[in-house]
Amino acid sequence: MHDPDRLIDAATGLSTEWHFDIVLDFIFPLAHRGVTLTLVLFGIDEGARGSDDPPPKEVISDLGSAIGGVIRSSDLVARYGDDLFMCLLPVCNLQGGLVFADRIRDSLEDFTARTGATVSAGVASHRGEGEGTRQEMVQALKAALMEARNAGGNRVEICQDAWNV
Repeated sequence: MHDPDRLIDAATGLSTEWHFDIVLDFIFPLAHRGVTLTLVLFGIDEGARGSDDPPPKEVISDLGSAIGGVIRSSDLVARYGDDLFMCLLPVCNLQGGLVFADRIRDSLEDFTARTGATVSAGVASHRGEGEGTRQEMVQALKAALMEARNAGGNRVEICQDAWNV
């Protein structure tokens, strides 16, 4: 019997990191067989919080709802760590991942107005080229997100060349 608390994040209603990792472990080998797989990692940008801004828990819930409201039924989105959201876009190339990330960020205008927070994203795509592992892809994705944040935030960056197919 499965434990629903391990599958669904209580604060957001999205998948948990544990569930996401299981699905990614299953799907990642398909990329080595030529099926394009794209990951997008969203994170709330660091910034000054005002006294009128909602508490961090509410910001996480709002962001999860905003992302979950615009994904395709074939996509998987999960709360990844404390303040990150990872999206798995099967059969989606890098260009599609960039369009998806920008569409999400555009849909966050209300979120930003409500919370005072902006969101950045990192995008990576894989389709059989190279012999990288899923862990290496996730690390490259985190680096792309940090690059977006370090460049001032509220932007999308792509991963290093090895993950841009």
